[in-house]
Amino acid sequence: SAFAPLDWFAFREDFAWMLAVRLACNAAMACVWLFGARRWPVAAAVSGCISIGGMLLAVIAAAGGVTGPYSPGLMLLFLGMPVLLPFSARQAGGIVAQLLAGLARLPLVSAEDPTLRAYLFHMTFPAAAGVESVLACALLDRLRFVDFQRRRALERLDEDKSRFTANVHHELRTPLTLMLAPIEAMLSGEFGALSELQQSYLATMRTNGLRLLKLINNLLDLAKIEGGKLRIARQRVSLGGLVEGLVAGARPLAEHKGVELRTRGLAELPPLCVDPDAIEKVVVNLLGNALKFTGEGGSIETAAAPLPGGGARLTVADTGCGIPPEELERIFDRLAQVDASNTRRYEGTGIGL
Repeated sequence: SAFAPLDWFAFREDFAWMLAVRLACNAAMACVWLFGARRWPVAAAVSGCISIGGMLLAVIAAAGGVTGPYSPGLMLLFLGMPVLLPFSARQAGGIVAQLLAGLARLPLVSAEDPTLRAYLFHMTFPAAAGVESVLACALLDRLRFVDFQRRRALERLDEDKSRFTANVHHELRTPLTLMLAPIEAMLSGEFGALSELQQSYLATMRTNGLRLLKLINNLLDLAKIEGGKLRIARQRVSLGGLVEGLVAGARPLAEHKGVELRTRGLAELPPLCVDPDAIEKVVVNLLGNALKFTGEGGSIETAAAPLPGGGARLTVADTGCGIPPEELERIFDRLAQVDASNTRRYEGTGIGL
């Protein structure tokens, strides 16, 4: 219908007929869209192109036939098909063949009597556009198939990765469990009495071993996150006591490195509704990074303060080498690491945060 003003300008005597044909095409397209597009998408797309092509043939016939000024109208349809519709070459070829055949037969059903030279000349460009349309549909269909194959390959890689993660989970959990068993036996006194210092260090080993076991179990959370199935399990806990226990687990390593480990304001925190496992992952990663990059004689402070509107602010600050300002935006990027000479000697994968 957008071309109706052009009909009025150039073919005023046939305007009523052309407008009726265009409105009929609109009605046909509406029926295709409402009743067939979702249920039979390919057939609906083909029917839509045939409806538009039939309307164009009727308008071309009214405007003088093959040699008339509207004969290039089919070219718009042919060149738009590869861009707007995911046709295969066979589907596009069927549409193009039917419409070109209809265009070629117009002199037989109208009063037009063109010369052979004029007839062939005006058929050349729609035919060339039709061939180009078919070739473009073939190329785009091939590209879509290649993209489909790549997506399938990526899906298989994801499945292999999930299986690998599950295998690693079981392979690492078994020896760790066997390591924790003797520690439990020693703490229970099965191997004789222990001094307070020995009990303290064994308790720390058990605590960190259990934490490592929990981290190994969390390897499967990656698959849950990617599948959108990870859920936060909130419960009311003493956040200060939870964080204090995590800091206590890191204290032996801090003493070994000669780093002072301090806490401030944890006891003043009210009970909060949080996921303990999620909070533990955050705090352990922050403390681990702080201990890794803080040298002997440095200090690490874990501080907390309640917020006026509820919740709390938890801060882990250290006197280590720090992060350059230009790298701060990358700290939550997976596999991102600060590439500085004074930190490159530390091992890491860049996935903790």
